[in-house]
Amino acid sequence: MKSSRRALRRHHRQRMLKRALRSVVLSWPEDENSRSQRAVRWRDNLKKCSCWMCGNPRKFTGHSTRKEKCDLQAALDERGS
Repeated sequence: MKSSRRALRRHHRQRMLKRALRSVVLSWPEDENSRSQRAVRWRDNLKKCSCWMCGNPRKFTGHSTRKEKCDLQAALDERGS
């Protein structure tokens, strides 16, 4: 069981590295070495924007998030049935 968890972590690390590399390729026209180094740094945290449009609505406008609204609606539906 332990080795399969390790393999899964390695799989996800490679998947996120590929995704970060795609983002870096689209963002900066650099040489291959610096592009791969930047992708390794970005691998664990791909969200780079924290503006009011991309960020948490609770932080900027005081509204609840989409997940919180869905949870509240599900609880109300369950309670009503």
